[in-house]
Amino acid sequence: MTLCFFTLVASEFLVTYAARTEKFIGLKKTLFDNKFLNRSVLVSFIILFAAIYVPALNTVFHTVPLSPALVAISFAFAAVPIIGTETAKLLFRKEVAVKST
Repeated sequence: MTLCFFTLVASEFLVTYAARTEKFIGLKKTLFDNKFLNRSVLVSFIILFAAIYVPALNTVFHTVPLSPALVAISFAFAAVPIIGTETAKLLFRKEVAVKST
C-alpha cells in the first residue's frame, strides 16, 4: 500500500509540470523557471518522504519505510503519466497541424 501511495502522489507532483502548458515541454529550460512551483513540489516531496520515513507519521498514514530500490521503481512508474501527457501533446499538435492545412 505504501508503494502505491508513493507512486500516485509522486506522479501527481510530476504531472504539475506537464499541465503548465498545452505545448510539448520536453527538457526545455523553461520547465523549471517557475520558482514557486519548484519550491512547492520540493516541499511536497519532503512531506511525502516524511509520511513514509518518520516513525510518528507511519502510524498516522499507515505506511512502512520503502527500500531505495522500491523508491526508484516507484519514480519510474510515477513518470509514466507525464510521458503519456507529453506524447499526447505531440500527437495532438501534429493532428491539428494536418487538419489546418
